[in-house]
Amino acid sequence: MPSVVRTALGTLILCSLLAVPTARAEVIEEIVALIDGDILTKSEYDEAEQSMVQDIYRRYTGAELDTAIAAVRKTLLIDLIDRKILVRRAGRMFDTERMKEVFYEGFREQQQVDSDEEFAAMLQREGMTVEGLKTRLVEMFAPDEVVRFEVSSRISVADHEVESYYAEHPDEFRHEDQAELREIVLMADTLTKKSERRAEVEQLHANLTAENFAQVATESSEAGTQSKGGHLGVIKRGDLSGALESVAFSMSAGEVSKILEMPYGYHILFAENVRIGTLKPLDEVRAELRMRLEDERYAEKLSEFMVKARSESEWCVKPKFIAALPEKHADKVCEEM
Repeated sequence: MPSVVRTALGTLILCSLLAVPTARAEVIEEIVALIDGDILTKSEYDEAEQSMVQDIYRRYTGAELDTAIAAVRKTLLIDLIDRKILVRRAGRMFDTERMKEVFYEGFREQQQVDSDEEFAAMLQREGMTVEGLKTRLVEMFAPDEVVRFEVSSRISVADHEVESYYAEHPDEFRHEDQAELREIVLMADTLTKKSERRAEVEQLHANLTAENFAQVATESSEAGTQSKGGHLGVIKRGDLSGALESVAFSMSAGEVSKILEMPYGYHILFAENVRIGTLKPLDEVRAELRMRLEDERYAEKLSEFMVKARSESEWCVKPKFIAALPEKHADKVCEEM
């Protein structure tokens, strides 16, 4: 089965099961959509939107927050309609009464309530009955069972598909350019100081080897890395100034650079290790690649299945709310009675 794919359908968690409205006096609900004889009410729509927005506020900030909220509002109505379509479909595919009991027992165990009486009392405090909870559990989880049976269980990626993709897209599996460096810096921020220290840095450079670089850096470098034998660590492209980076990534492991004259003085680099875009072995990426291909196939097949499920259902949206649907469903307007 593919890993969880963050499609709108897959991430639509309406609210925690017990966070439901308490019992209210009977009211006339505004209808948003009609789905196979069922209705989607404005209060259901508002509760779903509120729950999703609260979840987004917990996970995002700034521009990402605005983008995420806009994305949710764009797909929320069709996602709610899809779930009702799938609940109806589950009723035709499965033993709904058995499903109620399985979901109910699983939820009971999760709550770790000691007795039936205590559990019933807990539900009563939330304005729910046992039968109401069972119905809600089916509404929450039956759509996932339909998708698991119709889509997830039929997804597979063969070894040869993984291997073919890897062979055809090598640039997706390269390590980033990296270099593990040490440095020696002699400070000289004016032309006079540079002239005065030139002979010193040339003599120091002439005696540098791979074996003594760390020791010389500890004894002579004036950079903050002196106490670490000049160790800069592992750097990637973009971590250093352009002049230093171009030298660093042109060196071979074990090589001492030429003397680099910089605005602040003299800089010498030593490359302990350099890795330029090496290809990751297939075995290193096989599991991740298989999961990615499964996720892509899952998203594709889920979309195809939902197109089919919608076409096999009778549904429409009241004119007032049609703008909340994706544009391709603009014709699904309910005829006014």
